[in-house]
Amino acid sequence: MRLKRDRRKIARRRLPRLLRSQIKRNTKETTQERSCTAKLAENLNKLRAKLAELEDRSRRNNLRLVGLPEGLEGDDAIGFIQKHLPVWIPSLAGRAFEIERAHRVYSGASNTAFKPGSLIFKLLRYNDRQLNLAAYRKAGSPLVHAQAKLLLFADYSKATAVKQKVFAPHVASLRQRGADTFLLYPARLKVRHSDEPHVFSDPQEVQSFLQKL
Repeated sequence: MRLKRDRRKIARRRLPRLLRSQIKRNTKETTQERSCTAKLAENLNKLRAKLAELEDRSRRNNLRLVGLPEGLEGDDAIGFIQKHLPVWIPSLAGRAFEIERAHRVYSGASNTAFKPGSLIFKLLRYNDRQLNLAAYRKAGSPLVHAQAKLLLFADYSKATAVKQKVFAPHVASLRQRGADTFLLYPARLKVRHSDEPHVFSDPQEVQSFLQKL
């Protein structure tokens, strides 16, 4: 009888130690799992960034024309763009740009009559793409065709476009205050105000800058 009681006492003493040991092992395993999960997430983000960069490189010579009602370009989108670019942006008059291809893309919205898709065209030379963008920015006002307002942008991957879009709410306010704005790759906003340049990586920084103007 006594032997049984002694065994029970020993078992009771061992139980807390066993529980502490098991808890310690579980905690260690949980920490390792969290560390592994964080590492996987980090690697996944790096892969996504690399894929976005590769896609952006493949679009390096592309421009995106937004707002053109569907069908106005007819069956010859390249000819349409070559004809109307100098009309929309007079500073481009007399310049010839070789365009490799042009095609429509849509946002997936069910009604494209109110939200026309973009017309993307690829220039043969990167310098021509930059020249078109610079001329568009210098024009300082939306392009107009058949009473439709058109916008011209560099064409980037969806991932990069989402990062750049966060600055959009501040751009109009900055321009109303006389500032020039430029998006820098991949997602920074360059602002020139009173001949002084500023570069922002976060929308909150832009908001703080606006409050000081």
